[in-house]
Amino acid sequence: YPEADVLCSSDVTGPTTDGATEELELPEVSHSAANIGMMLVRSTDAAKGLVEVWLQMLLDDKEMWDQNGFNMLVRRNLHTHHTQPAVATKDGDVLECPTCRMILPNRVFYINNGGATLGMLPITFFSGGHHYFVSRIPQTAGVVPYIVHTTFQYSGLEGKRHRLREAGLWLDPPEYYNHPRGYVTYEPLLPKAAVAVFEGLAVPSAPLTVNDTEVLAAHFLLVRAQLLQLRQAVHLA
Repeated sequence: YPEADVLCSSDVTGPTTDGATEELELPEVSHSAANIGMMLVRSTDAAKGLVEVWLQMLLDDKEMWDQNGFNMLVRRNLHTHHTQPAVATKDGDVLECPTCRMILPNRVFYINNGGATLGMLPITFFSGGHHYFVSRIPQTAGVVPYIVHTTFQYSGLEGKRHRLREAGLWLDPPEYYNHPRGYVTYEPLLPKAAVAVFEGLAVPSAPLTVNDTEVLAAHFLLVRAQLLQLRQAVHLA
């Protein structure tokens, strides 16, 4: 996508592509957070100008999170719908409207009041933590992503490392696996009866409270089933 000055990942919860192609996400995902953890900035004048504005924002406000600053630039002069007729430029490639997105081919669009162009990387191939570990979007599409960014994880670096190990994405030295007593490995199962309890339950409050008794009971039934499997695996070992 050479027409994009910047390519960036997104925290949007679901893909706007068919999941199996490397097409960029729709410009509408800019209403979700652009995640600067995976980003390509080309050495174009427009990209350099964008970075200079971004840097100045951070220098002017020492409390600003760099990702929030970038998202402010992404959303400058962006609106969801046309409120005036779109006008084609001389080359016919760009749709420009004072009150809407200005969109180039291949889902690339203008940001920062038209000062630079951005493409949102496909989340199937450039996955965040929720995409890969929770929603399992790449796995559902039968795709192996180029990279997984361990966002939306807990317990700091240890939690990120553990998530990657669970998925078989962390390379450990051989001595890590040479514990004298060995390790227990098994494939956990989700009992259909325990999962079926959730069907038909009302949507719980957010966050859960002690009044959500049916949901809590179903939750602990499922947790108990999984803990019993762990107990049995350790006992057999």
